[in-house]
Amino acid sequence: TAANAANVLRQLGGRTFLPVQTAVSEWMGDTKVQRQDHSLIDPSQIDELRTRMLPGDIMLQRREWYLSNVGLPGFWSHAALYVGTREERRVFFGGEEVRRWVISRGESSGELERLLERAFPAARAAALLPPEGGHAERVLEAISEGVVFTTMEHSAAADSLVVLRPRLGKVSLASALERAWGYAGRPYDFDFDFQTDSALVCTE
Repeated sequence: TAANAANVLRQLGGRTFLPVQTAVSEWMGDTKVQRQDHSLIDPSQIDELRTRMLPGDIMLQRREWYLSNVGLPGFWSHAALYVGTREERRVFFGGEEVRRWVISRGESSGELERLLERAFPAARAAALLPPEGGHAERVLEAISEGVVFTTMEHSAAADSLVVLRPRLGKVSLASALERAWGYAGRPYDFDFDFQTDSALVCTE
């Protein structure tokens, strides 16, 4: 009985405190105390980087002078998944092996894009929104607005960035993108609860 009562109080406290925690986290994530007008990685470097990226690449990023860095352990404070444009994915995943895998997932055309559109219409709708600043959306990441498609120009505008390329075959990468598409639209997890994926932080 005592354990149940403690659990009820803990859950009630969490529900009461979470809106405050969310508001404070959003404020800290948006508040930069120095060098507010630019990042060390400039647009020309992002343009060059974009030509070298492949679907499935993982970006680890750090933005200096943000208050949110105080509460995040380690050097790399953000992670994002490079998914590329529709055309980039069509070229990269255009081989016979991926086509057979897509067919095995129930999409008779063998086209990964058709599979993603059919399985995740909400993600497709989100991806068709007008691109930010005229740039194509190439990144899927969890930010305070939730799990969203963003541009390289937005995501890579950091002070430090490293790209990790998983040593996986294209079928494994296509499967990873299919799974990632399923998370698009979910809210950001301000509670940092890794036991559930109903809401996600960037590294989830």
